[in-house]
Amino acid sequence: VVFYPNGFAIFTVDNITYYPADKIVSFVETKISDRRVLCNILQLRDWIENVVPIFGFDKQNFIHMKNNSNKLVVTAESAVSGVAVVEQEGTCDNDFEVIMDASYVKDIPSSYDCFVAEGQLDRLVLSDGEGGVIILMGAKG
Repeated sequence: VVFYPNGFAIFTVDNITYYPADKIVSFVETKISDRRVLCNILQLRDWIENVVPIFGFDKQNFIHMKNNSNKLVVTAESAVSGVAVVEQEGTCDNDFEVIMDASYVKDIPSSYDCFVAEGQLDRLVLSDGEGGVIILMGAKG
């Protein structure tokens, strides 16, 4: 996992390629309550097995999701700033809509299949709706 000096961590979930911040052409600040971030959840079981250990996080410390019928409850937590944990619902599709608890989110081209969060967001965990946590994304700054 690549952490950049400006506090952003870049992720691609399908092929585990990391893009430098200067290659992301569309940085748009927006209130988190108004922004939905699409996150591709394909192949993430392999991704988390290989990449998450680099974080130094133990899987047991992940935020676990709960499956609610055909809805998936997503919780985002900021361990560095103490931002309150929130829960939102989204459908469990290949592309998962997640609303996160952070001050801002940076918009990125959808073709990157990656996610950029401001340093305030320390970690984000998603579930595939089958009872397993499959992804962790973090930014430190």
